[in-house]
Amino acid sequence: MHTRTLRPVRSAAVGLVLVAALLAVGLSGAVAATPVAAHGPGAPADGSLPAASTPAAPGNDTDPRIAAVYPNPAAHGDRGEFVVLRLPRGTNLSEWSLADDRAEASLAGVTARGRVAVTDRPERVADLVGESAALRVDAVVGVDSLPALSNAGERVVLRRANGTVDAVEYRDAPERSVYRDGEWRHLDATDRSVTRVGSRSVRAFVLPDGADVPVTLLRSARRQVLLAGYTFESERATRALERAAERGVAVRVLVDAGPVGGTTRRQVRLLDRLANHSGVEVWAYGTETAPYAYQHAKYAVVDDRVLVTTENWKPGGLGGAGNRGWGTIVEGGAVAAELAAVFEADARRPAAVPWREYRDRVDPVYGSVDRGSYPSRVEPARLPADSVRLLVAPDNAQREIVGLLADANRSLRVQQVSMEPGPLLSATTDAARRGVEVRVLLSSAEYVRDENRRLAARLNERAERQGWDLQVRVADAEGFDAVHTKGAVVDGRHVVVGSLNWNDHSAQRNREVVLVLSGDAVGDYYADAFDRDWRTDPSRGVSVSLVLAGLAAVALAAVVGYRRVTFG
Repeated sequence: MHTRTLRPVRSAAVGLVLVAALLAVGLSGAVAATPVAAHGPGAPADGSLPAASTPAAPGNDTDPRIAAVYPNPAAHGDRGEFVVLRLPRGTNLSEWSLADDRAEASLAGVTARGRVAVTDRPERVADLVGESAALRVDAVVGVDSLPALSNAGERVVLRRANGTVDAVEYRDAPERSVYRDGEWRHLDATDRSVTRVGSRSVRAFVLPDGADVPVTLLRSARRQVLLAGYTFESERATRALERAAERGVAVRVLVDAGPVGGTTRRQVRLLDRLANHSGVEVWAYGTETAPYAYQHAKYAVVDDRVLVTTENWKPGGLGGAGNRGWGTIVEGGAVAAELAAVFEADARRPAAVPWREYRDRVDPVYGSVDRGSYPSRVEPARLPADSVRLLVAPDNAQREIVGLLADANRSLRVQQVSMEPGPLLSATTDAARRGVEVRVLLSSAEYVRDENRRLAARLNERAERQGWDLQVRVADAEGFDAVHTKGAVVDGRHVVVGSLNWNDHSAQRNREVVLVLSGDAVGDYYADAFDRDWRTDPSRGVSVSLVLAGLAAVALAAVVGYRRVTFG
């Protein structure tokens, strides 16, 4: 929903792969291919929409092709530019050259195969592509010169003798991004697959009711805690992390370097405490070359358990003093291992820097502390889940959630801060068009209230005109301050919970983490929580069946008792 200017942070990339020595082969100053370790392709990066890749001549399947270009390294003088060629077989490039409108560079003397990066800075490029998850390269080839690839955009041509075999056109090259398959991909972006596991025990909770759950998890750590947040202002979590470190637990914290509204004095004070505590590392994400606009994910990996939530690490979020939010804890090594790998990919240079190094660049702002007190009506519950999926954005989350909504055939409950035009909103209205019962509950928080009321009016009017069973409401908060949930329940048995706001910026430009829990028990838990919030205002014409359900819930509450919770 927001954009920002990132604070410049200078740092040197650390090479993480072994590269074989470059061997001179003689002709035209070209050198032999250098094998490098490689990874899969990455996610889209920030930047303007690129022009399409345009082959200039039909050629044939055995001809070399331009697979990617890298015009804008994060280095003085653009040192480290390269062009990736796809060579279908061991190809002798003696008659080949790369050219733009101003210069041409011979590839004579090069014989190689596979995906080959051609550059006049082979050692530097070998380090870059060896670390990258966004680009698979089999070898690096050094040449005496390479056409200067314009950051503003141009046409790069691959020639054989006097004929053009392939060409790629691009424009507005973002820094540290490679252009391939018609889009820009940041070299440091990940391309993680969806992690799927079978039957698992999960601990489901909602906020503010279940605010003890996250800190209890932190207190139970024995080996490691990897905690990621958009902001961090929790005194209780700080104490739990300090005590874990004193027990010998390895503690690492990752926060966004420039959250909207600024970094509060409270956050600076707490991060200073942690960064100066033995056994704790604190990293700030968001340098000028980071692949994502914001580290917006909210999670923790504690030993072999995973906490994923919609809420920030602050009193009004996970502290239980304000927002309505959802969270869950999943037990099992595969999900924990994958989320730990995501953390490791993000909490490193050049995208992130140690808090101690970043601290002097922060100009703290004043921030108020929520101190609300709310009744606890929805108790945490340990429940079986038939399956669990771990999603991350921008890698796979939006695609998976849109697919889940497309499969809805009975009911869809959506609880969001807000919704904007895009694939997720379209999938929601498409479900209503198919005859699915759709209920959408949006936040009444001041910063989104007016736009949410306008959206609700538009969608409700459209539903009435089209005869859809779709209703959209702006929540009248009771038992919490404002909706901050980013969740959904599909057909009463598939639950989406995580940090992903349903807009394109969050899905395509932020680091987000989401869990999809499947099963009747978890579906019932979060559907019941949604229904409580939906029927908060009886003046909205609630059906008789919902009124009866509400009376049943009141009777149950009388049996189990009433507990008031207060958090600072």
